[in-house]
Amino acid sequence: PVFVSCSGSNSSPRSLASLSLVWGSSRQELTMCQALVQTEVGAMNTIIDQFRVDCGIWIGPTTSAENEAAVQPAICQYNQTCLVITYDHTGELRVAVSRFGWAGDQTSTMYETVQNSPKTQTLWADTRRRCLVPVKAFLVDGVRFSFQDNKNLDPSDQRFHYLAGLRDENNRFVVLSSAAKETVAPFSRRQPLFIPAEFALEYLGTQGLSFFDLDHIMTYQVPLTA
Repeated sequence: PVFVSCSGSNSSPRSLASLSLVWGSSRQELTMCQALVQTEVGAMNTIIDQFRVDCGIWIGPTTSAENEAAVQPAICQYNQTCLVITYDHTGELRVAVSRFGWAGDQTSTMYETVQNSPKTQTLWADTRRRCLVPVKAFLVDGVRFSFQDNKNLDPSDQRFHYLAGLRDENNRFVVLSSAAKETVAPFSRRQPLFIPAEFALEYLGTQGLSFFDLDHIMTYQVPLTA
């Protein structure tokens, strides 16, 4: 995926300490102070339709209980609910509601060290704990980065792109991070790890992806443009 910086100042590089995920359009983002939200039902239907096109399979919707509980903000920040694609306890691949971030305001974990921590190593080994997080853009310390293929499209036509995520036993998730590429590097040392659509099912464990196979996904990303 290609993404461009849309706002923010050229501050010194930093770690991925403050990460927000953008679900709605930039129009929604501008009115966020008025508590404009995007209901999760609308986003869910779009995600299901796009995933069927991207990966050739149908995924199930959220449960009735999740539908009643979840209201999807245009920008999902720490401790807010987000939609993820993951396997449930029955082995069905579906859209689920999960809460963003682990204890201590942690919203990401380094992909290079996933197998060095007992917690992340255990989660990684259980493919039901892997998830894809569909986003249209992301913010790092207030700087918004959006995708080049969405740049000139009407918000309703913009595509979701998939972040690599891990869910814990409390149904909270973080995204995996990698070293920042050209566009993000002036603002942060890290950026979210994106999973190309053709590798989505592999990442979720459908086709037996091992940890070390992530290396070829890392090098797959096309050059960034500012």
